[in-house]
This record gives sequence, structure tokens and C-alpha cells, in this order.
Amino acid sequence: MTRLASAHPDGDIAVQRVSEPMDQIALACERSLALNRLEWSSFLTRQVSEALKRMDDGTYGLCLQCDRPIAAKRLAALPWAAFCVACQEAFAEKQAFAEK
Repeated sequence: MTRLASAHPDGDIAVQRVSEPMDQIALACERSLALNRLEWSSFLTRQVSEALKRMDDGTYGLCLQCDRPIAAKRLAALPWAAFCVACQEAFAEKQAFAEK
């Protein structure tokens, strides 16, 4: 098995081969965690970037679905929120139904 890791401060990727089953499992877990961190970081970067664009065009704080103001408490908790609670819940329910 090949191990990829960016343990170097300069961001280089190190490759290591392991043959022990437990080492393979540990490396698979490490890869999965690293991938999850990258996906989350990418998601947050996109969300913040889109929120900044909404600030520039004057639509920040307005729900992208219903055009109503997003509650201040919601924006304080999630400054990148694009939808009001009601529209976000409806979207989540629709998504959950589609996944079934």
C-alpha cells in the first residue's frame, strides 16, 4: 500500500509503502480524515467567498430562495448563510427525500 501524507511544512507529499494490515487500515483512516478536512475546508472557502460576493452586490443577509431577511442570530452563527431557516429546512427535507 502507498501512503500519501503532507507532513512536510513546505507542503510536499511523502509517499510510504506499508504491508501490515493494521498499518493499511490506519493509513486508510488517515486518508479518509484528510479528505474530509479538505472537503470541509473547500466547502467553507466557497461559502465565505459567495457571502463576500453577496456583500459586494448588496444581497448579503437576504435569503436566496425567498428574498426575505435572514435572522441576525443565524448570520451571527453562520455568517455565510445563504438561506433563511425555513428555506434551509425545506431544502434539507427535499434533499433527504431525494436520497431515499
